Amino acid sequence: MGKRFLKFYLFLFILSGCALFGLLLYSSITRVDRSAIKIEVLNGCGERGLARRITEYLREEGFDVVEFGNASEPYLKTVVIDRRSKEKKFAKIVADALGSPILLEDVDSSSIYDVVVILGKDHKRVLRIKERRGFVF
Repeated sequence: MGKRFLKFYLFLFILSGCALFGLLLYSSITRVDRSAIKIEVLNGCGERGLARRITEYLREEGFDVVEFGNASEPYLKTVVIDRRSKEKKFAKIVADALGSPILLEDVDSSSIYDVVVILGKDHKRVLRIKERRGFVF
């Protein structure tokens, strides 16, 4: 009976090793390099210097922020817009870094940006980076 248990535990060990290897392989394939995501950050709330500060934060997090500036109109809500993927693949990664829950998809193949972040009047409530990294607004 001892050999049966030994074979069983050996089988479980090999099976769990295969599962772990598969998980590691899958995560390395699906992982996106943050520096490959081109971002535009726009200030839609009017708070002076906010787009620059968020740009600095995103660059520290490894993203490629190509441009920052002011939005053409005021925004009440902070949004992260994916310009490349209908599944919002890139926007999810950026939103996760910011802690922002509002994701939109507006695929535009002519855009040079993968993601556009528009900071709305709700940015202090929505963005959770201050508590995560000691970031000062």
